[in-house]
Amino acid sequence: MKSIKKSNSKKKFTKNGKEYCSQTRRKKGWDYNGKGTYFITISCENMTCFFGNVSEGKLVLNDIGKIAEEEWLKTLEIRKDINLRSHNFVIMPNHVHFLFSLDSGSKLTDASGKFITPKGNMASFLGKFKGAVTRRARAINSEFAWHSNYYDIIVTEQERFDRINTYISNNPRVWIEDRFYDGRKKNRK
Repeated sequence: MKSIKKSNSKKKFTKNGKEYCSQTRRKKGWDYNGKGTYFITISCENMTCFFGNVSEGKLVLNDIGKIAEEEWLKTLEIRKDINLRSHNFVIMPNHVHFLFSLDSGSKLTDASGKFITPKGNMASFLGKFKGAVTRRARAINSEFAWHSNYYDIIVTEQERFDRINTYISNNPRVWIEDRFYDGRKKNRK
């Protein structure tokens, strides 16, 4: 298996008469509706520690962190239509990591041949996950917000899969060395 890097191509769009340029991190030409193994990182807005903290190398989730964990487990249950399989995940104080595989296929027609929109693509179910967490979290803290995007790595090599899996498992233990750690940001309840 070969590892595929993400794309950093720029996409132009117009909103309210103004032209904007956004950078996509998606791999150009990759079928995100199809089969694949992915390492996903979703961060809280401004890297705010909304999910809890790490104490002596152990993760201590607060109520919002527990919501994020519950919603990921719920996602696994309700997304059986795309054969979503979680290999590992961790909810960190200000971000989440997921290592999963999916096999939704790229079927664009139903049994009668009528065009259908794929419901199993990665962006769709990650958006629903983020939305579910946000709705519940804002009942606790109205300032809760995710970073608008997420980072994905398409995993196609066993060695890389193993490294990522180990990284996720060890993430709480090495939190102060993590690039997402910022000791200056206070934890939010």
